[in-house]
Amino acid sequence: MAFTIFGLIITVAAIALGFSAKNRAVYEAKLAANTASDSHMLQWLEDNKGKLISETKVELEQVSLELKDRAEKLAAEARAALSKIEHDLIEESKRIVTSNKGEANKGLNKHNKPPTGASAKSWFKVGLSAFENNEYDDALKAWAKVLELLDQKEEPELYAITLTNQGITYGQQDKPDDELNSYATLIEQYKDSSNEEILIQVAKAMGNQGIRYGQQGKYNDSLNSCTTLIKQFKDSSNEEIQIQVAKAMYNQGVTYGQQGKLEGELSSYVTLIKKFKDAPNEEVQIQVAMAMCNQGVAYGQQGKLDDELSSYATLIEQFKGSANEEIQIQVAKAMAHQGITYGQQDKPDDELNSYATLIEQFKGSSNEEIQIQVAKAMCNQGATYGEQGKLEDALNSFITLIEQFKDSSNEEIQKTIANSRANMAELALLYETPEQVLCRVTEVEEFITDQQVLAVMQFIRFLLDDKTIEEVLSALAEIPTEMKLTWGFSEIKDYLTTNFEGEKLQQVQAIVSFLSNIKILKS
Repeated sequence: MAFTIFGLIITVAAIALGFSAKNRAVYEAKLAANTASDSHMLQWLEDNKGKLISETKVELEQVSLELKDRAEKLAAEARAALSKIEHDLIEESKRIVTSNKGEANKGLNKHNKPPTGASAKSWFKVGLSAFENNEYDDALKAWAKVLELLDQKEEPELYAITLTNQGITYGQQDKPDDELNSYATLIEQYKDSSNEEILIQVAKAMGNQGIRYGQQGKYNDSLNSCTTLIKQFKDSSNEEIQIQVAKAMYNQGVTYGQQGKLEGELSSYVTLIKKFKDAPNEEVQIQVAMAMCNQGVAYGQQGKLDDELSSYATLIEQFKGSANEEIQIQVAKAMAHQGITYGQQDKPDDELNSYATLIEQFKGSSNEEIQIQVAKAMCNQGATYGEQGKLEDALNSFITLIEQFKDSSNEEIQKTIANSRANMAELALLYETPEQVLCRVTEVEEFITDQQVLAVMQFIRFLLDDKTIEEVLSALAEIPTEMKLTWGFSEIKDYLTTNFEGEKLQQVQAIVSFLSNIKILKS
């Protein structure tokens, strides 16, 4: 009775201080483990008041962690989009050079030693060669020479693409201000041109400008660039320009997402999908597929799980047969997200079907991003089977994952394998000897640094009388405040309630309550 009353005191005090459910569970766990008097516990609370308040301040600084994580993922997508620009630069530049009827190759034996009196196109060739060799200073010198020698009226196309190249080269040197200046010069000078080839460069400059602003955290400037591009070119019939419009719509959505503005993000994706869902151009299709996948995630952020599933289903149905690798990555992601969402709806059969479809279609893929999704699907499949009490199926999923990907050098895949080993160690409590279980735990501890998983391994040792409750609590204290708690223990619920009693049962229940405080999340 005394413990129950004091537990209420601790909980109310924690709420008054602004603690999250996580911290309340920690202190309730400590309470259950403490066999001293109530007065001693009250003294402990008083002695640690400063520490509790300090930890509360830390928590209050953790503003919208899910949105922060989402923003980081969207930023990574933006970086990936910018890296593709290099390929476009080289291909477009080669087209310009080869249209010069051989002039560009005269006397150019080494890219950084052009002949005296070389023409603008010869210098352009020099710049391209230097860029391809990652010699960006030489490339910039060449682009400057091209701009100096060119007559803008006679060769405006070459002048425009040189400004684009100059901006991209500055970007490679991580000189964003110079990069943006090049794009701004190009846009200001040629935005009203009637030359379609030049307008392609204007559209690219606007798109690149938007991405770079986004990387700088200048989200309003990024959105302005995207909006200007879309407004000016949305009705263009030029395929190259339409690619830029589609990319701008996608990047607009990403930028809204980075700001946590889900409605704006969704509106951008809906506009893109509606306009381009039937476009035959593969580059545009990639943007549509990415928008559908992100649309689903954004709906999930709003708790609109049916809309989320609809987005994934549309993506999978439209693009499951695509041979494009970038699109297939989005299909694999959609199948993985689909499975997780079905799990959130407590539809395990649909969840397992999504994982099985993903694994079957992509298990032989050599693409690393797709392999990550396959590995996570196998891990989630095993976890779901475990929740259903289908231990043999669960173990088969984990074993298949380990066997297929044990030699992978990908850090995310190795983390997924470690999580699977941890799940296997937990399940082993039901069918292996304590000595065998402890061997599994030791194996997990050798290959993982995740503090939550390490705490779970300490807890398993405690269940087997290999660790004390104090050691478990020390491990719990090492879990970062912002880490999501994802360990459910649903697979061994009966084991925990039937194998312990008295004080140890109270301690077990307190630790389980802490670690499974948040509904289990899958990879």
